[in-house]
Amino acid sequence: MAKKTAQAFINQYNGTVVDYDGVYGAQCVDAFKIFCAWLGVPVRPTKTGWADGYWTYRIDYSAYVKYITDTSKFEAGDWLFWKYGSASCPSSHVGMFVSYAGNGYANIFSENQGGNGGFRTVKLGLDVLGGFRFNKLEKEAAVTPSSSTKASGVATKFNNAYAKTYYATDALNCRDAGSTTAKILVTVPKGTKVTCYGYYTPNEGMNFLYAQALVGGVLYTGFFADKYLSTSPAGSAAPKKSNETIAKEVIDGKWGVGEDRKKRLTAAGYDYAAVQAIVNKLVAKKSNEEIAKEVLAGKWGNGVDRKKRLEAAGYNYAAVQAIVNKLVGGSSAKPLRVGSKIRIRNGAMQYGKNVGFASQVYRNVYTVSEIYGNRVVFKSGNTVMGAVAASNCIVQ
Repeated sequence: MAKKTAQAFINQYNGTVVDYDGVYGAQCVDAFKIFCAWLGVPVRPTKTGWADGYWTYRIDYSAYVKYITDTSKFEAGDWLFWKYGSASCPSSHVGMFVSYAGNGYANIFSENQGGNGGFRTVKLGLDVLGGFRFNKLEKEAAVTPSSSTKASGVATKFNNAYAKTYYATDALNCRDAGSTTAKILVTVPKGTKVTCYGYYTPNEGMNFLYAQALVGGVLYTGFFADKYLSTSPAGSAAPKKSNETIAKEVIDGKWGVGEDRKKRLTAAGYDYAAVQAIVNKLVAKKSNEEIAKEVLAGKWGNGVDRKKRLEAAGYNYAAVQAIVNKLVGGSSAKPLRVGSKIRIRNGAMQYGKNVGFASQVYRNVYTVSEIYGNRVVFKSGNTVMGAVAASNCIVQ
């Protein structure tokens, strides 16, 4: 089982947006509740409606935490609380301490920081009430640097998406600035852990991450070329669960949806495309013939909307539509073409609209005047009567 460390929590949730309690969108208190649930401790309300309520009623967490009030003693993973009306966070706040940033500031990981709803790391003042240090949170292997060396160059940009732990995929130079011509501070061995807090310099067709690495007892802070970094440790163990098992978990809703699902599966070491292919196969339980009948019943929409919905559900649009055409006469001895005589299928909607036709329209025979993809325009004499999906045309 993966260790429950501060960095593990950051790696799992960085860049995501989670409204845990379903109230007011993604807030800092949601981040705190998510952390508690992730760590396996009770999730409790603030009692005041503000984040500082957790500190006011800290007795509620006394069995699970230690209280830290000395602002020089915080450690990665401590959860800090800002009072309502504080200079740094006037509406109060709660966030996870990542590291000291100097001059009375710290890097804090949480949600809804600086008007951004999602999880990210920002620099905030340490005018806090105090912090919780959770007893169950595990620490990274402790290594105390004997000394430190810091680059003289300054990062030019910040992107929270880069704030994570990486590993060198090969011997990698830590440089004094964001350039391959800059002085080399140290060459880190393959597999070395490199920690970035989001700062970087784009140059020479790549990004040089401003990050830290511990080599030979010395903590180096400098610039690392991102093309030689990976979020997966070299030689890490393969996923314990099969793709089939993970696919079933996806269907059960355990891995989120859309881009969030892709990020979480990839971060956990799974092949997203392979898992999604199995998911598509498992959910596509109905035959094309059954789906074609549902199309005729109006359950899959019309035109481009129908095509998108069928393909998103894992069906072959062309194959289904061919069956639909056959059922309504579109691929019979009298194919649907300009000049064909047709009747409009009873109850059919006007093309692109959720509106039907006048009742008499379904009783008459018309001439096809135009076909554009799935859109069929029909007329009576020289008068255009409307447009309808091809699947709703019955060739006479």
